[in-house]
Amino acid sequence: MHSAQSVSQIAWGGLLLAGGNSLRMQADKSQLSSEKFDAANLAEHASQQLQSLSNNNFFLAKDNSHCPADFCFVGDGPGCTGPLVAVQRFCADCKFDYLMLLPVDMPRIRATHLLALQKYAEQCGAVSLMCQNNAHQNGFPAVIHHSDYEPLMAIAHNKLFTALSEIGAQPVPHDIVGSEHQLNLNTPQQWRRYCELSND
Repeated sequence: MHSAQSVSQIAWGGLLLAGGNSLRMQADKSQLSSEKFDAANLAEHASQQLQSLSNNNFFLAKDNSHCPADFCFVGDGPGCTGPLVAVQRFCADCKFDYLMLLPVDMPRIRATHLLALQKYAEQCGAVSLMCQNNAHQNGFPAVIHHSDYEPLMAIAHNKLFTALSEIGAQPVPHDIVGSEHQLNLNTPQQWRRYCELSND
């Protein structure tokens, strides 16, 4: 694959990360709801954004009870292993040219950001990508190019961002997905703060 390949020939998949135990949040993050977005909960909000770039979307979670419509359920791995193991298992059978990773707990990510990231990835060609905030900390959303599936699966530890760095994932410019959109919510205090803000 190269950057001149037409969009119609490029297959995208989306993996919505909703696994884990949400221990710090003390509630299932995928089911949190707010008037700030036009969806029943965070899972539906995130799924609406992913559907803007792909019809090949998957919901990675402990069980399929909250799987969004038009998503295929993917069972999370054993407890306490982190998302990397589950992503590795998924990549073992993945046929997409690019796989977009989006966690369920990032309410400021919109379809416009994902579409801009999709366009940027296709311009870059055979490279994986991950966002960075202003402090140069790695984060989501991330894109895995198919040439990196096997190298990713060969990594033995369970740290996703470290693994993405090890396979050579490149940082995404802030004009594609800025730090202000990379907010992720892990605690009840963070969720309350988000809900109280006058804008998102």
